[in-house]
This record gives sequence, C-alpha cells and structure tokens, in this order.
Amino acid sequence: MAKSSPRPPSSASAAPLVAVLLLTLGVAGAITWVAWLSTSSHRAAAQDAMRDYAEFAAANFTDAAGKALYGGSMAILSSVGAASATMEADHVYPLTVLEHAAGKMRDWGWMYVPTPRYVFSYDLSTHKVQVGGENTPGQVEQARLLDSLSANFDTVSTVTSGADPRARSLYVMIDSTTHDTGIYLMVFMRGVHGAPNMVYGFSTLFRNYAQTVLPQLAKATPLVPRSLAHGLPNDSLLTISVRDAGGRTVYESSTAGLTAFGATHQLWSFAEGPTVQIAVRKQAADRLLRGGIPRNRVPLLVALLLCTGALVVVAFHLARRAEELAHLRADFTSSMSHELRTPLAQIVLFAESLSFGRVTTERGRSDALRVILREARRLGHLVDNVLLFSRTERRGTHVSAQARPLAPLVREIVESFEPLAKVRQSSLRLSLDENVVAPVDEGALRQILLNLLDNAVKYGPDGQTVAVGLSLERGRAVLCVDDEGDGVPESESKRIWDPFVRLHSGEYSVSTGSGIGLSVVRQLVTLHGGTCRVDEAPSGGARFVVELPGARGGGGGGAGSIPSEGGTHDLAAAR
Repeated sequence: MAKSSPRPPSSASAAPLVAVLLLTLGVAGAITWVAWLSTSSHRAAAQDAMRDYAEFAAANFTDAAGKALYGGSMAILSSVGAASATMEADHVYPLTVLEHAAGKMRDWGWMYVPTPRYVFSYDLSTHKVQVGGENTPGQVEQARLLDSLSANFDTVSTVTSGADPRARSLYVMIDSTTHDTGIYLMVFMRGVHGAPNMVYGFSTLFRNYAQTVLPQLAKATPLVPRSLAHGLPNDSLLTISVRDAGGRTVYESSTAGLTAFGATHQLWSFAEGPTVQIAVRKQAADRLLRGGIPRNRVPLLVALLLCTGALVVVAFHLARRAEELAHLRADFTSSMSHELRTPLAQIVLFAESLSFGRVTTERGRSDALRVILREARRLGHLVDNVLLFSRTERRGTHVSAQARPLAPLVREIVESFEPLAKVRQSSLRLSLDENVVAPVDEGALRQILLNLLDNAVKYGPDGQTVAVGLSLERGRAVLCVDDEGDGVPESESKRIWDPFVRLHSGEYSVSTGSGIGLSVVRQLVTLHGGTCRVDEAPSGGARFVVELPGARGGGGGGAGSIPSEGGTHDLAAAR
C-alpha cells in the first residue's frame, strides 16, 4: 500500500488563523513590556524613596548628635564662664572648677553629658598644659595633648578676637591615634583687650560616649516622620551604626534584616572623624511604603510571556488539527456516500430488472437475486461499521465474550464474505487450527474479520489470494489476514488504526474506503483485551494480526467443519 495522508489544510484558510495568533502573541508581548516598564518604574521610585528615608534619618540623627554634644559639653564648660564673672580676665582659673562641674553633671545623671576622663587648661602665651581629675593622663598622652593643642592654637592670632573679653565658643578636637579614640572639648576664654589667653577643656573617650550617650539619642530622637513610623521605635525601622575616626565600629543597634538602602553621614558637622550609617530594615519596608518594595517581576513576566507563546502554539496546532479533522470528516462523508451508493445502485438495478420482467431465464433471475443478496450484505456490513464506530466513539460498545471454538466461526464468516471477494476475482485460503477455543463475542469477531477481509480485497490486486490463518500461541488466539497488495509503510503502521485515516490508493486499489474499518477493529479487539498490528506478509503485501487472550486448545473439528489437507482449505476450489 502506498504512503498516505490526510488532505493538508490549505494555506489560504490557515493564513487568517496565523495572523490572529501572531497578533495575539504580539499583544501579549506588548502587555508584558508595558507591565515590565511599569513595575521597573514603581520599583525604582520605591528604592529612591527608601534611600530618601535613610538620608532623612541620618540627617536627623547627626543634627541631634551635634546638639546633644554641644549642650552636654557646655553644661560642664559653662562652669568656667560662671567663675569668670568673679575673677579677672587675665587670671588662670583653677581646674577644680571643671572637676567640680563634671562630677556634679555625673551625679545629676544628665542624659547627654559626656563622662570626662580628665580636665585641662592650656596657656596660649606660654604653651603650657595643666591637667587634673581622677584619671590624670600619663606623660605620653599629655605630650600628645600638647601637640594637638599647639597645632590647633599655635599663636594667639589663630583665634579671632572679640569685643567681649569673656566670650566663649566650643571647639572639638578628635584624636584618632589610639585604639580608644579621644575627644577633647574646649572653650576659649578671652583675656584683656579681647586677646585670648587661656583654653579650658576636658577629654573623654569616644567609645564610651558612643556606648552611653548615642543609644539614648537613637531611642529618643524621631528619625522618620511620625506619620510613617506609626508609633514604632527607631530600632524597629532602622539600624544605626557608628564608627570612630579609625573606621572601627563603636555602636550598632542591630545587624538583622538590613536592606541595601542606607546613608552615611559625618556624625558632627563641626568635627571630622566619626561617622554614622543608617540603613532601613526589611521589616520596615512595608510600613514606610504602602505595599513595600515591589519584587522583581521580570522572571514572572517572562514566564507568562512564554506560557502565552506556548498557548498560541497549542491553539495553532489545535486549530490546524480541527481543520484537518474537518477535511477528514468531509472525505469520510464523501467516501461513505460512494460506498453506500454502489450497493444501492446494484440492488435497485437488478430489482428493477426483475420487476419489469427484463430477465427471462431462470439462470438470469438466479444471478440477479444473488447480486441483490450480495450487495445487501455489503450494505449491511457498511451500516454495521458506522453504527459500531458511532457507539465506540461514545464509549457505548460492549462485548459479551463466551468461550467457543473459533475455527467454525471463522470459516462461516469467510464463506459469507466470499461473494464480495469474487467481485474482484479474489480467492480466499484458510489455514485454521481446529482446536483453538477462546472467549469472544460472536458479533464482534464477525465485524473484526469482515473489516480485515474487506480491507485486504480493496487494497490488493484483482485475482489475488487472501490468506486467513488461525493459530494458538502462548495462550492467545492469533488471527491473521494476508493480502498481496503494496503493503503498509512502517511509518503508517500505527496511524492506520486511527479514525478517518486512509491510505492513498495504491497500484491495485480501486476504492478509497470509509476510513473507519480498522478503527472499529482496534476498538473491538481492545474490548476483548487483545492487541492488533500490521506486519509484512510473506507475499510482500500486508499481514493484519489480531491476538485475543484467554485461548486454549481442545476445540476439535466439530460438526459442520470442512476438513482440508494439511489444515488448509481453498474455498473457491471447494465450491
């Protein structure tokens, strides 16, 4: 049998469908692109807002830190100003004044007052340093203090003179040469004629200051707008990290749940060295921004676009398949009409001949009746096929299998088909194992074998011999039908069992068939729990093989069987 295939859909009918599907894919791509742009813009705006919140919080903290340092330090150093009201401007004020003030501040427990390590005075004219307090520094630190003071106040001209001889201003000096960074806080005292003559101050460790003062400052200072904080403390929204002049971390509120959005500022605008870094916590993103920071939607958008593309491909495939099935059904209707019309025409022709007395001899009337009977059987076979196919499509076909000898049944079916085979001068040869017994539905087996015989006659040459075999193999009844046609290509060996699939007419074929015969065979064999396949016949044609389970031996020839030499019987010769 030649290679076959259903009529392909025309390019003209497929063009609108392709255009619609491509347009759908284009629209989906445009929607995905717009969604990506919108998401990217929203995400960028949210990230900018988070950075702005971090910058705002860092600015608030540094401002509060400067005010706290100034206020706490001046609370101690203002004692010098109080003493200056009763002493001459060119006198040296005793350090006991500062010592007393520092101790009094500690006793009061002021929140932002630094804890002095020691107090000192520096004479601008003699460049001498005096120190005092509980933690008097050693010679090395005193020397370092003197070097720092001399470098910053090398001459009296470095301090701008003022009109008020008792004016004062705070000056902060950072010493980052040691592990524990020191801070010197000083007030300038101006002497006679507005020329400064003395500097008073105290020293504290930045680490101690950061660990005692800054936590209180971080807790008490509003760092984000109250409308956004919703009453939550700063440590629930932000992480504050402070580093000294050497880059060492001296205070950190938390390290858990940080985002990439932060800001770094100089801790005091009037003194270089210490820095503060404030980062937004991940848990705070949803509170500071409605809906939080949008997640990256690119993978989801790409996945949706790919799914859309896949659906478009599937839709195109299904549409083409639907169009193909429509062509198949149209071909089926056309071929079925032809199949039905041929026997009907024969029946009508010979019935009219008998009715009008055109046939005058007894032999002619006998031949006419034989043709009418033969074509009626063919017509009944076609109708049975359509009905069985319709029922199997609706899962409405059932079989009632009973164990019975198969050889007599097969012989009877083949004999009933012989008149149809003679139309093309084909002969039927049987090779049956008379002992095979298997559970089958008689009507179903009849339809299976008739369809296989009909297929063999249609796709074989005129005058061929169609061989029908029955044997027992491994507990299965094996029924074979061989023809002498062109065979079935291996690529089509599975597809020919599908509905409406027909092979193109080969060299010997005179009919295209209805396309449902082999489909009905497969359905009925499957209902029996068996299998069917197509192989190459020894003659070079096609061998259709049906295997039915539950078979056994011992059926015997039985009454009515036709004996044949070697188990083979040629019906045409017998007749």
